[in-house]
Amino acid sequence: MNIDKAREHFSAYFEGTMDRGLRQAFERRLQEDAQIAAEYQAFEQTMTELGLLANLTIEVPEDLHERIEARVDRHAWDAKQSKPAAGFLGWLRPALLVVSAAAVGGLAFLQMNGGVNRGSVSEASLTGVSRSANARLEVKAIAKGVSISVPRGGAGALVIRGAEGQVLDSLNLEGKPFGGRDILNEGSGSRLISVTLDNQATVWLALPGSAKVDSSVNEGSLRDMAKSLAGRFQIPVVLEVSNADQVASWTGSASSALEAVAPAVQGSGLGAEVKGEPDSILWIQQSR
Repeated sequence: MNIDKAREHFSAYFEGTMDRGLRQAFERRLQEDAQIAAEYQAFEQTMTELGLLANLTIEVPEDLHERIEARVDRHAWDAKQSKPAAGFLGWLRPALLVVSAAAVGGLAFLQMNGGVNRGSVSEASLTGVSRSANARLEVKAIAKGVSISVPRGGAGALVIRGAEGQVLDSLNLEGKPFGGRDILNEGSGSRLISVTLDNQATVWLALPGSAKVDSSVNEGSLRDMAKSLAGRFQIPVVLEVSNADQVASWTGSASSALEAVAPAVQGSGLGAEVKGEPDSILWIQQSR
């Protein structure tokens, strides 16, 4: 048995599938040839170590889904930038979520396929209109999301970011009125994005998904609260505060979003109200 033929039989010998005569010839070659014996020993060690991998317990990071989501958001947006802009933003695609769903199981809130679309908003779809503290940013509740605009102009840059801070779009408004951006969430779980005008304070928007999500968690950052309330009460939440990472607690057994947010705003310098009819947007902002 020459050296090349011996190498071809490494797998069969390791698995014990060689017939008796061939096995004896192979073993004689190992005894007579130190080189092939060393090569087989390395092969055997590698195969043994690979077999042990099946017994390893891999700890899945709690934020794995958020990381995957952020990267897919960025990828979808970059891909859409390379084509004629039929829409403003592409979010998650179900085909990209197979690995994520298998890894995190019950943590998966995908399939998300939200986006920001170009075009004007039909008046018939509006359920409420709210403005930020400086009356520049206007938010309207629409089906599956919100529409944002800057009706009075006077703004330079408008930047929209995802939950992880990745820039989804940056626009130069040139001081002119701006409107007609629909920010949608067609996924099942609630979703966070942020909007910044002229590098001023960031306004966070939590958009409910298609499914109501009840959570036993009632403590975290204000951003966590906004996302939780949006999912539970199926209402968009606008968060216009100086520190969205401020720790807050909210009521888990409340019957409305306004009742749930009461513990968070009490004595904190924050105010909350539901704006629009019927109960279209929960707006949380610094008390004035």
